Amino acid sequence: MTKTTYSEDRKNELLAALREGVVTVSFTKVNGERRDMQCTLNDAHLPVVESADKSDSKRKHNPTVQSVYDVNAKGWRSWRWENVIEFGEDNE
Repeated sequence: MTKTTYSEDRKNELLAALREGVVTVSFTKVNGERRDMQCTLNDAHLPVVESADKSDSKRKHNPTVQSVYDVNAKGWRSWRWENVIEFGEDNE
């Protein structure tokens, strides 16, 4: 695991790792609990979208929140960048 603070360099390092494969990210949930999530932004692990409705989302981009695909829950989840504790790439 790599200790992290919210900086652009660390954010970019984590985003690059997420695009490469599955990463375990530890963060503090809104309720104060720590969560370790195996997640990704790698297309090989993402579900196939069956309709264009999902891509036409009207949701505004929020730079303080990151959406990722949780490979264990098989769904999209998110965290606040300020709450990231550490991350590490999973060896598959």
